[in-house]
This record gives sequence, structure tokens and C-alpha cells, in this order.
Amino acid sequence: MVRPAKALDQVVRNRIAPPLKDLGFTRKGRRFTFERPDGARAVATVRPFTLGRNDAEFHVDFFAQPRVWRDFMALEGRDPDWHLWSQRVLVPGAPGTMRDHWSFDLGDLEAGASLTEELAQLAHTAVSFLEPSALLTHVHSNPYLPGLGSRRAVVVATLLAATEGPSPELDAMLLAFDQDPDWPDFNPAFTAFVRSRLAGR
Repeated sequence: MVRPAKALDQVVRNRIAPPLKDLGFTRKGRRFTFERPDGARAVATVRPFTLGRNDAEFHVDFFAQPRVWRDFMALEGRDPDWHLWSQRVLVPGAPGTMRDHWSFDLGDLEAGASLTEELAQLAHTAVSFLEPSALLTHVHSNPYLPGLGSRRAVVVATLLAATEGPSPELDAMLLAFDQDPDWPDFNPAFTAFVRSRLAGR
């Protein structure tokens, strides 16, 4: 068996880096970054998760940080690299507990090709979600918010909707926040930030 670190680096070089480079990602070790001129950023990271079964064993995570989200994080003094959306590249047909764990030998060309295909699809999704309207559609169409963790749909939708300008729906969202002083997701600076974005349009 090839040493795990060496095997993983070979997978990154041959199976992961090429499709990401084609999309415009730049590489630093096992981290890949795509940044738009407006500062929106998508990131992919490859992390080892070794069980001793095959040459290469790892997870691949994608993150999306639309510009409006990074601006709010900076205003709050939080890490601007804290993602809004994230998702792991899943293994087709794998059982639930192992569905995000890639594990194969370097000579397994079928598994390597499958990784490249699945990764390229999710990379396109991550880049598309840098556009607030695309991520907003995702929020509206997925009641369980895949990729958004514990964040409430209304918070994410309000923030993203602010990039599209004033609307009766957005006014109603802001009013609901104003009338609920105990809402847990962010402090009142959130509604002030949204209103300032609207005023600047």
C-alpha cells in the first residue's frame, strides 16, 4: 500500500486539481480557491480521513461565500472566510455513514474517474452559489436547507434578497425581525446592514 499522504497528494494532483483548475480555482496545497472580482469566494478543501483500508482515504468539502455574506461577516468582526453554504462531495452508492468518505487504491481507475465527475459537478454548484439569486432559489426550493447547517431560512433569504433590491416580501421579513427581539441568529446589526444595502442601491 502506498503511504497515505503520498497517495492523497497523487489523487489531488491527478483527479482533483485538473477539473478545479479548468473552472478557475487556484491551488495551495490541498486547498483550492475561486474568487470573483467582487470578492465572492468558493473554496474546496481536501482532508485525509484514514481508516487503513485503501491507498487514499479522504473528504472533499466545498464552501461558498457570496460577497454580501462576507461583507456582513466583516462588519460583525467575524471571520470573513466563514462560509454561508457548504457541502461534501458524496460517493455514489455509498451507505449513509460512509457516503462522504472516499477510499480507493491508486490503481482503481473507475473510482478515480467517479471522484473527478462528482467533484466537478459540485464545484459548478459552489461557483454558481456565489450569485445571490442562485443561492436564494436554492433556499426557497429546499425546505431542509442542504448545505446551510443550522441557519434559519428566513435569515439567509433576507440577506440574499437584499442584493436584488426592495420588495414587499423583504419589507415583511425585516418587519418580522423588528417585532421579534429574541430571534437568535444575529444581533440587530443584521437588519441595519440589510437596510443599508437597500439604501445604497
